[in-house]
Amino acid sequence: MNIRRTTLLLGIAIAALLGILGTLIFIASSGDNVIVLTDNGFKPATLTITEGETVTFKNHRSGPFWPASNVHPTHTNFPDFDPRKPVDDEWSFTFTKPGTYRYHDHIVSTFEGEIIVERKDGTRVTIDCSVEQNQQCWEKMILEKLKVEGVRSAFETILNLSETEPGFANDCHGLSHLIGEEAYALYVAEENFEITPATALCGYGFFHGFMETMLLATGNVEEAREFCLLVDEKLRGQASSASTACYHGIGHGAIDGSDPTVWGDPEDMMEPGFKLCEATSENELERYLCDTGVFNAIELLSADPKYGLQEMREDPFAMCNEQPVFRREGCYANMVPLLLQTYKNDIQKILDYVNANMIDHDVIAIDGNTVNDLTTIGIMFEFIRLHGEEDGHMQEGIAFCRAQEEQDRLACIAGLSGGYMKYGEPGQEYVKNLEFCALPELTKEERDSCYGYALPRMSGRYDQATLSMICGQVDVEYGNKYCRQ
Repeated sequence: MNIRRTTLLLGIAIAALLGILGTLIFIASSGDNVIVLTDNGFKPATLTITEGETVTFKNHRSGPFWPASNVHPTHTNFPDFDPRKPVDDEWSFTFTKPGTYRYHDHIVSTFEGEIIVERKDGTRVTIDCSVEQNQQCWEKMILEKLKVEGVRSAFETILNLSETEPGFANDCHGLSHLIGEEAYALYVAEENFEITPATALCGYGFFHGFMETMLLATGNVEEAREFCLLVDEKLRGQASSASTACYHGIGHGAIDGSDPTVWGDPEDMMEPGFKLCEATSENELERYLCDTGVFNAIELLSADPKYGLQEMREDPFAMCNEQPVFRREGCYANMVPLLLQTYKNDIQKILDYVNANMIDHDVIAIDGNTVNDLTTIGIMFEFIRLHGEEDGHMQEGIAFCRAQEEQDRLACIAGLSGGYMKYGEPGQEYVKNLEFCALPELTKEERDSCYGYALPRMSGRYDQATLSMICGQVDVEYGNKYCRQ
């Protein structure tokens, strides 16, 4: 009896000790700077550390992850805080600079978190955004406006920042993408959600973020199409390109690499997306935009070795050359980011690759240009992104274009023209564009190409009053030829 009692007490004591040890182990573990990505997001969502400490990000989801600084997809708030590739299990980063850093999963950008890095004395860095402006201030201001006052106010903030803050244009697409992601919750709750012409700003980032979030949340294709129709109804005659931009988001959201049985074969991975595009699109333009989203998604997935797409990355146009003719240009255009990585932003090397590897250069694409022309135009957009703030870049761009092969020269000039529209000051993109097209250095043929690319596309971006003002500033010859009011 005593032996049994002693054994029982010993067992209770051991259990208690194990419980205490377990608690201590949990406390020690929870005291570590560890952030775990679960199916419900990053845990903890906010972590406070001291400068010089290391944070380890662990992945408890089935696929890879990619923790990186905001803003998605450029990670410009803190560029060093970025593994620059997908990670399967875990990744660590040492924070040596005090501050507050918001971050996201680059693969599923709706998973977000925040790290507060305190000084060694326990104090925090505070930025007075009324005095000093940076990307963190911009993000904070925009999200606060969105939360309290809604979509319209968030875009009014974007317009204000674009007018007052140099360099804001480089983050504009990412920040409008973020508004789209966050605005989906407002759309579901039916509060503070309004589609205005301003949602078309910044390369339609709002629609890309919104549609990707909707498809991730619901997978409901019919709901996605209904939203596109709603955009068409709200913005008809005000920003017509925005009414079709959301189709790109449908195609992008359809390709997530979730079926491991097709990994290694880009055609099989993309096929469900193409079928979805055919089912949801009612005309050639909608299908084209949706297909570009599919190609955009496969280009992003190719960065992860897990998907077995290394061969595609080594020669992306080989895959594009196997596409049906009507899809080729969309494929070429969406491989440009990959080429920018491969050739380290060397525009000349990229153009050389295109000329050596593209087939059927002269096939007519969706807007009447050749496939080669549209691809060259898209590449030259990036010349403006890379050099648009440099003194004398307009003249350097003209000289660069004139040094190209003859069949590329005018498309090159058109690409510079379009680059100002893509990366210009939101709502004022036309200003630099008109300045460039009016340069006396341009030949008559080059000027025609410059105006001929940009002016017709402005009708899908600006309201009637703005269009009339723009066309009034253009030489009558080109205004009569290209202005669509």
